[in-house]
Amino acid sequence: MKFNRTTNTHKKKNFDEFFEKHVVDLKKKIANSCSDDNSEDEVYKSIGSDDKKNEKAKKKHIIFLILASVFILILAFVLIAVNEVYSCFKSNGYERVVDIPYGSSARKISYILKENQIIDYPWLFSTYVSANGMENLKYGTFNLNTSMSYDEIIGILSENSNNVNQDKFVISEGSDMFTLCSSNECHKFISSEEIVKELNNKENYSKYSFTKKISESEISKAYYPMEGFCAMATFYIDSKSDAKSIANDILRKTDERLSNLYDDISNSEMDLWEIMTIASIIEAETSNEDDMKNISSVLNNRYNHSTHKNDNFQRLSCDPTKKYALKIKQNMEKYQNIDNAKVDSYDTYKCSGLPAGPICNPSMKAIKAAIYPNKTNYYYFCANINTKEVFYASDYEQHKQNLIKSGASN
Repeated sequence: MKFNRTTNTHKKKNFDEFFEKHVVDLKKKIANSCSDDNSEDEVYKSIGSDDKKNEKAKKKHIIFLILASVFILILAFVLIAVNEVYSCFKSNGYERVVDIPYGSSARKISYILKENQIIDYPWLFSTYVSANGMENLKYGTFNLNTSMSYDEIIGILSENSNNVNQDKFVISEGSDMFTLCSSNECHKFISSEEIVKELNNKENYSKYSFTKKISESEISKAYYPMEGFCAMATFYIDSKSDAKSIANDILRKTDERLSNLYDDISNSEMDLWEIMTIASIIEAETSNEDDMKNISSVLNNRYNHSTHKNDNFQRLSCDPTKKYALKIKQNMEKYQNIDNAKVDSYDTYKCSGLPAGPICNPSMKAIKAAIYPNKTNYYYFCANINTKEVFYASDYEQHKQNLIKSGASN
C-alpha cells in the first residue's frame, strides 16, 4: 500500500511536470504564432509605404520636367524675339528692294516684309510698331537688308530717306523761290516750278493762321507772296504726289514753326511781315549768330530813323536786296513782262525803308535776332569777303575807314 501511494505520487508529479512543460510549449507556440502574424502585417505596411514614396517621387519628377520644358520654351522664345527685334545673331544679310503700297497699315507692311524675308514674325513686328508708337510708316520703294533690326527698318520706312523711287524737294536756310526752282531736281514726277507756283497760290496759303497776321496791302506788294515763309525741311516726292499737296505740306510746317514765335513778335514794335523781311536780310548777310544780332541793330536803327523821315537813313542800302531785285528782273525778262517799279521796290539802294517783302527763307536764329536786336548805336556795317569779319560804325566817317579795312570799295 505504501508502495502504491508512492508510485501514484510519483506519477502525479511526472504528469504535472509533463503538463506544465507542454503548456509552456503551447504558450510559446501561440506567442510565436501571434508574433508571426504581427510581422506579416508589418511587412505589408512596409510595402505600402514604399509604393507611396515612389508615387510621390514620380509626381515630383513629372512636375520638374514640365516646369523645365516651360522654362526652356520661354527662354527659346525670348532669344528668338530678341534676335528678331535687335538682329543680335543675324549674319550678313541680303539686299532686298521692297515696295510698300500707298495706304498700307503696319500689319500689312509686316506681311510684305515677311514675304521679302526682311523679318520672320509679322505679328511681332506689328506689335513692336504699335507698342512704340511708330505707326507713321511711309509708302514707296525701299532698299532694305535681311539682317536689319526692327529699329533700322522702321527708321527707313518712317523717314523715307532710302526710298529709291522718290525725289527730294529741299528747302534750306537762305534759299529763295528762284533757287528752289533751279536747285531742286524733282522733274521725274513734278517740276519745281509747279511747286513754287502752288506755294504762292492764294487758295493754298490763305488757309493757314500765319497769313491772317499779314495785311492784304503787305502781301500784295510782294513778287512772291510766300517768299521767306517756306519751312526749312526735306520733302519727298513720288509718283502719287502732286504740286498742291507738297506746297501745303510746306505751308503747314511753316504754320507750326511760326506759331511758337507769336508771343515774341508781340513784344516787338514790328509786325510779322516786317520781322520776316528784316530776318531775311540778316540771313542773307551772315550766318554768325552774334553778328546777326548786331546787324539787326543796324537795320533797326536805320529803319526807325527812316520812318521818322530822317534824310540820312531813308535807304537801308543792303547788297542782298539789290541782288534779289536783279533776280526778279531776270525772271521777268524770261516772260518779257518787266515791271521796273516791282523790281525797285526790293532794291534798298532805291527804295525807302524795308524792301517790299522777305528776300529769302530766314533761319530761326535770324528771326530771333530780328525780334531781339542788340542795343547799339551802330548805323553802318561792312564785312571782309574772305575772312567774313564784320565791322560796325556809328557814323559815316568811321564806316569809310571800315570799308578800307575790310577790303571793300566805296
